[in-house]
Amino acid sequence: MIHFINNIGDYFASNYFDDGFSKKVIEKSGYSHEAIKEINKRMAAVKPHYFKLKQQFIENHLRPKDKVNLTHGFHTKILNALGYDGHQNNYGELFPITYNTVIPVRQILYRGDKPHLMVMEMHAMIKRTAEDQPEGLFEQSYVSEEENGAEKSTKEQKYHRSQWADIFTVPEGMHISPMIINQAVGQIFLLDEYRRPKYILLCAGNQYYLLESENWFRGSYLELDLEALFDDAATNKNDYSVFYLLLGKELLAPTADIVLMESLEEDAHKAAYEVTKDLKEGVIHAVERLANEAVVDLVKQGKQYEDINADWLKEDCLNMVYRLLFLFYAESREDLAILPANDEVYEHGYSLEMLRELEQVPLITESSINGHFFHKSLFQLFDLLHTGYREHWATNKSFKIKHLDSPMFDPKGLHYLNNVKIRNIVWQDVICELSLSKKQQKKGRGRISYANLGINQLGSVYESLLAFRGVLAAVDNIEVHRKKKKNETSEQVVSNDGSFLVPRSRLDEFDHDEIYYKEMADGSEQLKVIPKGSFIYRLNGRDRQKSASYYTPEVLTQTTVKYTLKPILEKLEKGEIKALDLLDLKILEPAMGAAAFHNEVINQLAQAYLTNRQKELNKKIDPNQYQQETQKVKAYIALNNVYGVDINPTAVELGKLSLWLNVIHKDMQTPFFGYRLGEGNAVVGSWLKAYKVKEFSIEPTGTTKKGNTYVKKQWWTKKPEHLKFGKKRILRDEDQIYHFLLPDEDMASSANIKLLKEAYPNKSKRLIERRRDFVQPLDADEINKLKKIANAIDALLIAHYNIQRDIAIITKSNAVFFGSEDIAYKMLDSYSYQQKKEFADNRLKPNAPYYKLKQIMDYWCSLWFWDVRSAEDFPTRAEWYNDLIQILNLDLDNIHQDSPEQLIDEELIKSYRKDKKSIVKQLAEALKQSTSSLFTNQRAQLIQKYAAQYKFFHYELEFIEVFVDRKGFDVAVGNPPWLKITFEEKDLMSEIYPELEIRKISAPKVKKLQAEFLENPSRQDLYFTENIENDASAVFMNAFQNYPLLKGQQTNLYKCVLENGLHWINNDGFLGLIHPEGIYDDPKGYALREEVYKRLRYHFQFQNAFNLFAEVAHREKYGINIYAGKLGIQKFYSINNLFHPATIEGCFIENPTAALEPVQGIKIKDSATGNFVWNTKPHPSRKVLIDEEVLKILAATFENSKNWQGSKLVSIHAKGIVDVIKKIGEFPGKVADIENKISEGWHETNDVTAGFIQRDTKYPDFSKYEMIYSGPHLFVGNPMYKTPRAICVEKADYDIIDLTSIKADYVARTNYTPLNVTAGYGSTIKGFEDENGNWLGYYKVAFRAMLSQAGERTLSGAIIPPKGTHINTIKSIIFKSLHSLIEFSGVTSSIVIDFFIKTIGKAGLYDSSQLLNLPLNINNNYNSALYVRTLLLNCLNTHYAELWEENYDPAFTKDAWSTQDNRLKPFSALSKTWSWNTPLRNYFERRMALVEIDVITAMALGLSLEELILMYNIQFPVLQQNEDDTWYDTKGNIVFTCSKGLTGVGLDRPDWEKIKDLPAGEQYEHTITKSALYNGEKVIYYAPFTKCDRVADYKRAWAHFESRL
Repeated sequence: MIHFINNIGDYFASNYFDDGFSKKVIEKSGYSHEAIKEINKRMAAVKPHYFKLKQQFIENHLRPKDKVNLTHGFHTKILNALGYDGHQNNYGELFPITYNTVIPVRQILYRGDKPHLMVMEMHAMIKRTAEDQPEGLFEQSYVSEEENGAEKSTKEQKYHRSQWADIFTVPEGMHISPMIINQAVGQIFLLDEYRRPKYILLCAGNQYYLLESENWFRGSYLELDLEALFDDAATNKNDYSVFYLLLGKELLAPTADIVLMESLEEDAHKAAYEVTKDLKEGVIHAVERLANEAVVDLVKQGKQYEDINADWLKEDCLNMVYRLLFLFYAESREDLAILPANDEVYEHGYSLEMLRELEQVPLITESSINGHFFHKSLFQLFDLLHTGYREHWATNKSFKIKHLDSPMFDPKGLHYLNNVKIRNIVWQDVICELSLSKKQQKKGRGRISYANLGINQLGSVYESLLAFRGVLAAVDNIEVHRKKKKNETSEQVVSNDGSFLVPRSRLDEFDHDEIYYKEMADGSEQLKVIPKGSFIYRLNGRDRQKSASYYTPEVLTQTTVKYTLKPILEKLEKGEIKALDLLDLKILEPAMGAAAFHNEVINQLAQAYLTNRQKELNKKIDPNQYQQETQKVKAYIALNNVYGVDINPTAVELGKLSLWLNVIHKDMQTPFFGYRLGEGNAVVGSWLKAYKVKEFSIEPTGTTKKGNTYVKKQWWTKKPEHLKFGKKRILRDEDQIYHFLLPDEDMASSANIKLLKEAYPNKSKRLIERRRDFVQPLDADEINKLKKIANAIDALLIAHYNIQRDIAIITKSNAVFFGSEDIAYKMLDSYSYQQKKEFADNRLKPNAPYYKLKQIMDYWCSLWFWDVRSAEDFPTRAEWYNDLIQILNLDLDNIHQDSPEQLIDEELIKSYRKDKKSIVKQLAEALKQSTSSLFTNQRAQLIQKYAAQYKFFHYELEFIEVFVDRKGFDVAVGNPPWLKITFEEKDLMSEIYPELEIRKISAPKVKKLQAEFLENPSRQDLYFTENIENDASAVFMNAFQNYPLLKGQQTNLYKCVLENGLHWINNDGFLGLIHPEGIYDDPKGYALREEVYKRLRYHFQFQNAFNLFAEVAHREKYGINIYAGKLGIQKFYSINNLFHPATIEGCFIENPTAALEPVQGIKIKDSATGNFVWNTKPHPSRKVLIDEEVLKILAATFENSKNWQGSKLVSIHAKGIVDVIKKIGEFPGKVADIENKISEGWHETNDVTAGFIQRDTKYPDFSKYEMIYSGPHLFVGNPMYKTPRAICVEKADYDIIDLTSIKADYVARTNYTPLNVTAGYGSTIKGFEDENGNWLGYYKVAFRAMLSQAGERTLSGAIIPPKGTHINTIKSIIFKSLHSLIEFSGVTSSIVIDFFIKTIGKAGLYDSSQLLNLPLNINNNYNSALYVRTLLLNCLNTHYAELWEENYDPAFTKDAWSTQDNRLKPFSALSKTWSWNTPLRNYFERRMALVEIDVITAMALGLSLEELILMYNIQFPVLQQNEDDTWYDTKGNIVFTCSKGLTGVGLDRPDWEKIKDLPAGEQYEHTITKSALYNGEKVIYYAPFTKCDRVADYKRAWAHFESRL
C-alpha cells in the first residue's frame, strides 16, 4: 500500500495507481538495480534534515518569516537531492503575468525555447500538533487581501510579502497576483503556450505537489508527503527512488529524452483501455441479457419468435446501454448539473448510483429476483430526463432536473422495450457488467470510474459495437472454432480467434476439439448450446471487414490533429488570422466511427481559441471558470462546424453521443447535428465535375459501303474538370455537361461476373448489348436535352444552397462564451430538438431541390451497381434522360444558367440571422414554389433500393454550404479504412460452413460446398449480391473519371479517401490522414505521388511494434500524413521508423546539445536491462526535409530515372543517410551496365504440376542436376547455410550446417529434383543469347527472393555452382565475366548494399530493377581484397574448386587480416589448388571476412567510416543484438548466441550461464541435442570466451585498408 502519494482526482486511473504502482515507476525508469540503491541512499540522507526542520517548527516559537526562511533552505536540500541546482533561483526577477503583476517562481527549466517545468514554493504544511490543520494549496496566499488593496479583513492577517523579504522582493509598482497559491498556478497554466510550462513542482516543506497543465483544470494532481515517505521507506527502501523518479530533474525536466511522467500517463491510458475492454464485454453481455429477457416477455405477451425483428430488438437494447452509459457519466460529473447527484432525495430515491449500490447485493427472495424495482426505478429516471422535473420552478426545496430534448430518452423511439418489463435479476446483472471491472482470481471487482474514463475510452467501447449483429436463433445452435491445441480451452480459442454458430444437428460433422465445450469445476465438459429463440449478439467478421471499423489509439489521434492544425495555428501566431477565425473552420471526418478525430479537433481548437482570444482582448478568464468556458467553446464548434460521414448508421449515432459527452456543459441544450453527420459511403458518389461537349458528341468522319463512320469517343478515359462555385452560380460553361449525366463503359459490370453470366445468360447478354449502345457518342438532340438538364441542375443547386443555408441558420447553436462579443449575431429564438429536425427534414421532401438532385446523382451511381438480375429494367439512354426530366419536373426551356440571385450575400445573411422567423417563412415559401419529382416508375424503386443498399454519398450536394461559402473544408482528418476491395467467398460461406475457416479444405470440397450453398435461394441471393457489390465497387473505384490519380493501382479504400480528400479541402485547408505506406512505393503510383508531394507537409512513418493498433500486424507500417489544400513546391518533413508519437515533438525541438550527439538506430541497448529495445528517443537529425533535391537523388538512385516529381519515397532514418544514398546512387557503375541474366528458376507449384520438377527430399547427385536450391539453403556469403531434414514439411525442418565438420564433397539435401533429365538436359535452359552455352553451366549469385526486413540481414545471397538450379523462392543472376560475378557476390554480402535494399523497404525481390540498379565495377585497387574474401566465404566444397582455381591470384597470399588473432586462417597459407583447408570454416573468421567486406565495399563506393557506422547503427538492430550476445571460444566456434538464425548452434542459455566465466585453458564438452543433423554428437569449447565489437572492428579495419589500398 502506498501512503506517501495521494492520487488526487484520479491523476492516474485507479486501476493503474494500485499496490504495484511503485514497481511500475521503477521499471519504466529503466534504472538498474545498482542505480536504484544509490538513489535510495541519496534520498534517505534528507531524512535527518527534515526532522530537524520539523523539530524547529514544533519546539521554537518561530515568526512566519523565520519559518519561510527555514523552509526555503530545506527546499534547497530537497532540490539538490532531486538533481536540481537548489542554490540557483529566478527570484531576482519575478515571473511577470501582466505589465504590473508577478508571481514568484523559483526555477524555470526549458525544453527547447519553451518552458517545461517551473519550481515554486509555499509555506511548509508541517503540523505542530495532531489537531493542527495547516492551510494548504487552496488556502495559502503569498500576500494578504489588505496588502493587495482589498478591504481590510477582520480575519487575522496570516500572509504578508514581508515574510518572504529574505527570499524575494516585489519591485516597486508591481504586486503579486493572483495571491492564492492555487489561483496563481491556474493563472500560469493559462498563459500563452510559449510561456506556459507543462509541469509545476510545488514545494511545501513536508508536502510536494506535481501539477500538470491539462490535468490541473480537471482537479487532478499528485501530492507527495515526505514524512509518509520516510514511514513507507522503513519497510520498502525503493519508495525513496519512486519519490526521486517522479520529481527528479533527470526524468521530469526537459533534459530527459522521454519524460517519465508522460510515459506513466500513457501507460495509465493503456490501463484505462484495459478497463474499456472489460466494459466492451460488459456491453455485449448487457445487450444479450436484455434482449433475451425481452424475448421471453414478448413471447408471454403472445408474440411468435418469427415475428420479432432482431434488428429492432438490438437497437432497443443498445439504446438502453447508451442511456446507462450516459447516466453513469452524468452522475459522475456533478459540475455538468445534468442530474442533481449531490441531492439526498434524488440520490436515495431516483439515482442510478442508488441502484449501483445494490449491484452486488444477493437477491434471495422470489420478489427480489423476479420483481421489477430496478425496472421501475430506471424508467422513472428515464422519464424525468425526458420530460424534466420542476425545471421552471423559481423556488424549489426539492431537486430539479432539466429535460433532455434528445431522441435517446424518447420512449417513442423504442420498438419493444417500452412495453416490456425487465426483472431485477437481469437489471442487476446489466448494471454490474457496466459498472464493475472483470472478475479476477483472488481480487474483488473494481468500480469503473466514469469520471476518469475519457471520451476516447468510451469511444473505443462504442466503436467495438459497430460490426456486431443481433440474431434470433431459429434452431438450437452450437459454437465451433478452430481445433484446440494441447492444454487449450474453447474459451481461450474463441477469445483469440473467434467462433461460428451452426445448428446442433451438425454436431457429428465436427471434431470434438472443434466444438465449444465449457470446462466445469469438477473437470468435466459441458456442450455449449444456444437454444432456439435465443438472441445472440456477436461480432460479424465480414461486416467488420467491410466497414473496417478499427478504433484509432488516442495518441495517434492527438498527433494527427496536432500537425493538421499546426499550419493554421502558425498563421494565428503570425497574426495572419484572428482567434475568432478558428470558430469558422469547417471540420470533416470522412469515416467518423465514434468521432474520435472530431473530438480531438474540437478540443485542440477550443484551447487555441481561448489562449489567443485572451491575448487579443488583453483579458484573462477567471481560472475557476476556465473549464466551463472551454466546454462552451467546444460545444459551439461541435454544433456549428462539425461534419462527418460513416457507412454504418450505428457509428453515426455513436458519434453524436460521443460528441455530446465531450462538449457537454451546464445548461447546454441537446445538440442537434442534423444532416451534417450523415450515413453514407465516403468513396462512392458523384461530384460537380464536367466534360466538354466535344469530348462525347458524335463526330462523323465519312461514309463507307456499310454506312456513316464516326470518331470513336471514350470520354471516360479522360479526367473531367472539377467545377467551382462563384459568387452567383456554379462556374460551368454552356458546353460543359456534368459527368453524372454521361455513361461510362464500365457501368453495370455485374453482367461480366462469371458465375452470374452462367446463372443468367440471357439477362447478361441483354445487359451487355444495352450497355454497348449506352456508351455511343451523343447526337445533337441528346446534347441539347443535356444542356437544358444541366441548366436545371445549376438552378437547383442555387435553390438547394439557399434552403440549406437557411436550415443552418435556424438550427445554429448559440454563441455565448468568452470573447464571443464580436460575433455578429446572437440567437434570439431557440427551437426544440424536434423542431430543428423538422426544419432539416424539409430538404427530404419530393419537391425539395436536394431530393431531386440526390435522385439524379443516385441514378448515375446506380448504373454502376446495376444488378444483372434486373437487366430488363436497365434504361436505354433515351429512357435515362427522360427519367431525369421526370425527376426535375421543371420547364426546361425557361431555365437560364445566369441566375440574377447571388449565392453569397453577407448582408442578407446577417439580417436573416437577426430574425429567425423570417428565415422559417422564407424556407416555407421556397418549398411551396417548387414542384415535386414525378419519377415513380419501376426504375425509380430500383434506384431507391440501390441508393439505400450502397449508400451513395455526394459531398458537394450534402454539404453544399461548405463548398459555396468556404470553397471546401478547412480541416479534414481521420483514419480511413485500410481495405482492398475483393470478393472473399470463403468469408461469406463460412457463416454457414465454418469448416472453410477453421480447417484446411481441399479445392474439390470447397467447390462442392459452394454448390450446396447456392442451392438455397436466400443464400444464393446473398452470394450474388455480395459479389456484385465487391465487383461494382472495385470497378467504380478503378474508373479513371472517378479516381484519375489511382489509375492502374490496386483498389484500396484509403487511397480513394485520399484522392477525394484533396477535393474536400479548400486552398487554405489541410487534410490529415493515417494510412498505410503503400502510396509511396506503389510501382503504378507515380501520378498520385506527383500530386501529393506538392501538398504533403508532414509524413511520419510508424511501425506497429508497440501494438498501438491492436488489430494490425506487429510489423505493419503506416503513417500520419498531412496534406495542404493548395498546390506548392515539393517540400515536406519526414520522420521514419517511429514506434510512438512521443518521439515526433522532440525531433522538432531545436536543441544544439542533442544535435551534437550521434543519432541512434531503430533499436538501442537498454542500459538497465541489457536488452535491445525499440528506439523512441527523439533527435533533430531524425527530421528529414524532403525537397526537390532529395527526390531527385531518390529517383536516380533507386529507379535510375530522371523523373523525380513522383519518385518513390524510401525510409530515411536520419539526415546523414541522404548523403549515403546520394553517394551510392552516383557511383558510375551499375549491374545493368554489364551483360547479365536474371532468373526466377522453377516455380515450386506450377512446375510441379507441369511435371518439370518433383517434391523429393534427398541428398542430390550434382552431376545429374539434382540439386535444386531453396531459400533456407543460403545466407550472406554462405551457400551451405542449412540443409533440409529427411522429412521437411515446416519452415523449421532445417538444420544449420557445421562447415568445420563436413567433407570436401558434402552437399546439402534438396527438397526438389528435376524430372525428365535426359541427354542434352544441360542445354535446355539457355544462358546468353549470343552464346551456345547454357544457363546451367554458369556460376550464379543467388539471393533469397523474400527480403526479411525485420531479420539480421535483408539481402541474403551467395554463389551457387554450375548444374545447380533453384525454385522461385530464390532469384539468381549470371554474368559472362566471373570477375563481375565475384565482385557482385562480394559487395552484396556487405551491409552497405543490404542497407540499400532495406531502405527500399520491399518484402521481396519482386522485379529485376532491384538488382540491376545496384552498384558494380569498383576500382581495381579493391578487387584483390574483395575477391579473396568472397571466394573464401563461398568456395566450400569441391563444386567450387574450378571457381577458386580459375580466379586465384598470387597477390592473395600477400593479404592480411586487419587484426591479429589465432582464430584467423593466414592468407599466406593459400595456394592455387583448392582443398578442404582453403575456405574459411569457423564462425569467427567468417564473421571477420564479412566485417572487412563491409569496409572494403564502403571505401570502394566512396563512403566514409562514419557513414558505414551510421548505417550499421541505424538499420541493423538485429545484427547489433546478435553481435552483442554471441560468444566465441579460442578455436573460433560459437559457444552461445542469441541469434534466432543459428538455432542449435552452441549452448542453450541456462548451460551458457553456468560456464561463461570458465578460466583460460579449461574446456567444456557439450552433447548436441537441438540439431537433427548432429544430434548426439559431442563438441568441445575452449575457454576463455569472448564476444566481438563490430564498430571497433570497423574502425580498425578502416585504418588497416586505408593504409594498404
